[in-house]
Amino acid sequence: MKILIFPDAATASAETARRILATLAAQPCAVLGLATGGTMKPVYEALRTALGQSPATFTSFNLDEYVGLPSTHPQSYAY
Repeated sequence: MKILIFPDAATASAETARRILATLAAQPCAVLGLATGGTMKPVYEALRTALGQSPATFTSFNLDEYVGLPSTHPQSYAY
């Protein structure tokens, strides 16, 4: 795994969106595992802008919650 450090959230979001779009350009039927939550909102907005009304050919599984983790746990999305 390579860890990338960016100067700010906007730059990190733009690079994340760029990498996802590059993957989709190379593999239009890709299956993606993507995070949810506020951190990803700028990424999803950039993807929506770039993809527009194009019909989606890829599949996305989005993390929403961990199975068995109580909603009171600090790592729970509900928390």
